[in-house]
Amino acid sequence: GLYNGASSAAIKAAGNMKYTLHEKSIVEYYGGSEQIVTGTGLGTATTTNHQYEILEINKTAGSAKLNANHVTARSGIILKEGELNLNGFNITIESGFPSAISAASGFIKSESTSEGNKSMVVWKNITPGLHTIPFGISGAKLIPFLFTPLSGYGNQFAVSTRNCVRDNR
Repeated sequence: GLYNGASSAAIKAAGNMKYTLHEKSIVEYYGGSEQIVTGTGLGTATTTNHQYEILEINKTAGSAKLNANHVTARSGIILKEGELNLNGFNITIESGFPSAISAASGFIKSESTSEGNKSMVVWKNITPGLHTIPFGISGAKLIPFLFTPLSGYGNQFAVSTRNCVRDNR
């Protein structure tokens, strides 16, 4: 991942290095193997300027997998290709604009067989318009969630999907 308070991340914790993600930055998870999407709350990554501005997923194989609940995209998520696996954690989008999540052939996997699925997309500061969350269990099996608020602008909502037996699909 980008930073996780350990020596195995792209930005290593050794030397207590400080970093800032610019308000126009895009952090892309790219490639053909599984990668860990890191969040804030560990080591020196504790403030808003350590959160992703735009998180981009461009996986030709494998998945980009969350490893903490403190993963926030301030402006949005771009799902070019492949899977963003919530892995039992929440991801938060701060921008309430309908365009804050865009997907070409990427998707968000929140599926779980456990009760009380903890893998949720939390979308804050909601504005008018059609909001789409491209959930799926694979690139060929998508479960898009569409939501158009009629009131409550500025609030948030949280949603996930849950695995079920075949005759319930």
